[in-house]
Amino acid sequence: MIIGKNINKKIKKWRITLITSSTITALIIGLSLTGWFQILEWSTYDLFFRLRPAETKDSRVVIVGINEADIQRFRYPLSDEILAQLIAKIKTYNPKVIGLNIYRDLPVDPGNKKLLELFKTTPNLVGIEKIIGTQIAPPPELKKIGFSDVIFDEDGKMRRSLISHPFEGKLKFSLATTLALFYLEDQGIKNKEIDPKNRYVQLGKTLFKPFKENDGGYIRAKSGGYQILLNMRGGKDKFETISLSQIIDNQITKEVIKDKIVLIGLMSDGTGEKIYTSYSTDDFTNIYGVEYHANLTSQIISSAIDERPLIKTIPDPFEWLLILIWSLASATFGSKFIVNKYLTIMGIFSLNIILIISYYLLFLNSWWLPLFAPFLAIYVSGCISITYLLWDNLKEYAQTLEQKVIERTEELSLSEEKFAKSFRLSPHPMIITSFEDGKFIEVNQSFLDTISCSLEDVSGKTALELNLEVNSIQRQKLCQMLITAEKIDNFEFEFRTKLGEIRTALLSAEVIYLSGKKCLLFISNDITQRKQLEEAQKQAKEAAEAANQVKSEFLANMSHELRTPLNAILGFSRILAKSPSSYQAHNEYLKIIIRSGEHLLSLINEILDLSKIEAGKMTLNENDFDFYNLLETIKEMLKLKAISKGLKFIFQVDSNVPQYLKSDDQKLRQILINLLNNAIKFTESGTVSLKVSLNKKQLKSKENLSLDFEIKDTGKGIAEDELDSLFEPFTQTLIGRKSNEGTGLGLPISRKFVQLMRGDIHVNSILDQGSTFSFSILVKLSEAKNLQQTISKNIIGLAPNQPIYRVLIVDDQWVNRQLLVQLFTPLQFEIKEVSNGEEAVIMWEKWQPHLILMDLKMPVMSGYSATKIIREKEHKFEKIKTKIIAISASVYEDEKAKIFKIGCDDFMLKPFPENLIFDKIAEHLGVIYLYEESKLRQEFQERGIKKELNLEHFSMMSEDWLKRLYQASLEGNDQWLLELITEIPPQETTLKNTLFTWINDFNFDKITDIIEPKN
Repeated sequence: MIIGKNINKKIKKWRITLITSSTITALIIGLSLTGWFQILEWSTYDLFFRLRPAETKDSRVVIVGINEADIQRFRYPLSDEILAQLIAKIKTYNPKVIGLNIYRDLPVDPGNKKLLELFKTTPNLVGIEKIIGTQIAPPPELKKIGFSDVIFDEDGKMRRSLISHPFEGKLKFSLATTLALFYLEDQGIKNKEIDPKNRYVQLGKTLFKPFKENDGGYIRAKSGGYQILLNMRGGKDKFETISLSQIIDNQITKEVIKDKIVLIGLMSDGTGEKIYTSYSTDDFTNIYGVEYHANLTSQIISSAIDERPLIKTIPDPFEWLLILIWSLASATFGSKFIVNKYLTIMGIFSLNIILIISYYLLFLNSWWLPLFAPFLAIYVSGCISITYLLWDNLKEYAQTLEQKVIERTEELSLSEEKFAKSFRLSPHPMIITSFEDGKFIEVNQSFLDTISCSLEDVSGKTALELNLEVNSIQRQKLCQMLITAEKIDNFEFEFRTKLGEIRTALLSAEVIYLSGKKCLLFISNDITQRKQLEEAQKQAKEAAEAANQVKSEFLANMSHELRTPLNAILGFSRILAKSPSSYQAHNEYLKIIIRSGEHLLSLINEILDLSKIEAGKMTLNENDFDFYNLLETIKEMLKLKAISKGLKFIFQVDSNVPQYLKSDDQKLRQILINLLNNAIKFTESGTVSLKVSLNKKQLKSKENLSLDFEIKDTGKGIAEDELDSLFEPFTQTLIGRKSNEGTGLGLPISRKFVQLMRGDIHVNSILDQGSTFSFSILVKLSEAKNLQQTISKNIIGLAPNQPIYRVLIVDDQWVNRQLLVQLFTPLQFEIKEVSNGEEAVIMWEKWQPHLILMDLKMPVMSGYSATKIIREKEHKFEKIKTKIIAISASVYEDEKAKIFKIGCDDFMLKPFPENLIFDKIAEHLGVIYLYEESKLRQEFQERGIKKELNLEHFSMMSEDWLKRLYQASLEGNDQWLLELITEIPPQETTLKNTLFTWINDFNFDKITDIIEPKN
């Protein structure tokens, strides 16, 4: 039964679809045949023409236009003399044929005889006559005549053209047809009548079919004569146009007119005939009569020779069939409205889009199919189909409404029963209250258990009356949210039980209606335990943060206490080391003190660095440095310890490793010292070696070179079960614990540093045979000129002709002040010293120093406060700004932001190398120093040096550079030579090192011998 019912419904639906589409199609066709849509079809036809891509000019047709300027010059009507002169001049250019679109049935003296004589002697001249309506005869002297009559549609536009027309028993051709046939006959093409009954004519490659009264969008149009639909090349200016004056004044070349069709006609708004075409939208887009004849001439020639298609139409029955198809498709979509409204609407809309696009594409291929009739059929069929479907479904719905009401009532009853069970048995507290007064209507057992009340206690009462509410602001916010949104989710709410316990719940509520009364349904979730846990976690976090803050403050104070004496120890040791001494042993002892102090500083830094790492404050501080010098310094520092244990201490660096790099040299130094020191410590005999190589895959890149390091020893090794915990802080291997040395921080910090430098560290070890630690880091290539001054020269004084700089030293420690005084005294600075910030402000006002070296932590007044006061006074009294460099022994450098904010120009961390403070002074005051050249380290100087060079080694340098190098060598100008070396590409390390060695040894003749110019 159900299957049969569904089949009947489908048959009924298709029957209605067919009836709807057939009826609408018949109605649309009937209206179309009465001419209702003709104007709309013409408008669509014109729009397609304007949207069609414009064609190029037809170079076979030339227009000689008589424009407004010509009329003002020669007057109108043109005299026969001027006209004769024009035609005669055109003849001299040898045109194929001349079309004269100017009536000459009456003489216009002077020059009539001359013009008539020219008519007789010009066989390729075609004149015009008018044969329809008021007739205008042509001059009898003309041998070729074409009529100029045109056809206009009811809206005043020209869409059709007359090719020929019977007149007084003869078949007359239009001017355009006559010109085209004359041109084609010269090409060997003649018209042939293929089908006399249907008047089909074959002209060249194209079959011409005459226009019929119902073609395209026309309804019962006059189809007398032989008409075709006009297929213009475009709007205006589609043909080469020359003015009358240009011809008379000989301003054109012969090639413009030779072997072409020339049309002469008026092109003046005052006298010319204006024609509206499919391309016309206003009075400025219409064309002149001569342009119409040019378009028709071009159309006939192009069709015959170039197979340019004519505008084609299809028979009426096919048009009607298409309307039926579109109507049926729309009605089919309409029948699906109940199933999918969106699909139906989009389907009908898409049908119209497809219709427009397809008909336009057909038009581009010269087919004109009426568009408006099928367009209307789609919309009407779709709407009728949808309307009928809705009406039919409404009847069916009315018939089954009573049954649905019964079913819905049963479903509602079942639903209410399910809700009641869920409400009663829910583990979450649930209540229903009156929206108006908040009184409890229904509550479940879970709610009663939560607040420790009975049903009798809560019935007919409000939460306020039961003293459940704790926070009145929460209650007001809850009420406002329910009034505004009528629904809330997970609102955190505190409530009080009957026993007085304060608890927290997440409350969700929604407005419902019971028997037409507005009520509120509440569901809550007790989160008291979760809140208590969160509070405990919060307190634990605050305690941890407080402890971390205490630790940071402790480390900062410890840093200050440790770095301050180290600053004095290292500073004075370096000063003594620079002082001449007759006791070589003393100098060696001082060097040991300096290296040991620096090592002590590195141990302190390990503790501090770990704190930085844990706080997430460790950053990469890149700068340019001499990598060879770094390795040499490390080797000198550790060599004595290795030799004392009888170990071979080997540094092996590949020749392609660059000397000058950019990276964080301090962290790299600490990594290598940690790993090499461990290797020496746990090796009793044999060898400790460092191997450095450049990753060959990165050799061609100037950025992010990969350096590979390998530290290998023949020591005690590491057990396999200890390798996993090797890089954990404060963890030592069994052998390390037995040695009673170290903090267990070196390896973890080294690994963090390597990772910060975009690499990683690995270890391979065999117990009692030795260990190998390897790591790779990314560095950048640098040049000697970026650091040459700081690494190769020692300061011995100030350059002459400089002002005497005043420097104020502010530090509460006498030892630290004396260290700076001793450093600056040889440089002839004016020095004053004070012990706190208050004295610094007073001295600044009296003495106006150029530079203040300001300690930050001092009694009486700190450096922070003193700097702030000085900057405020400078601004207030418009004084010259004093440079202030902050000096601190704090743990973290993150205080820099605060330091710069109060007005300091720079920052240094104690202890600091003396060259750093001199660089800072030069940077901020512009001081120029005198330097003493230092000797290069012999071991690394000889690396990568060629004993012999030839001219090929200089092939990458320019001829001008070689000349300058030769001249500097002849003069023995070592400074000039060193500057020239900096121009050598960075990758040419061997060449640069060799030249540097020769210059340092004054072997200038070696350079001149190589590059001496040949006579």
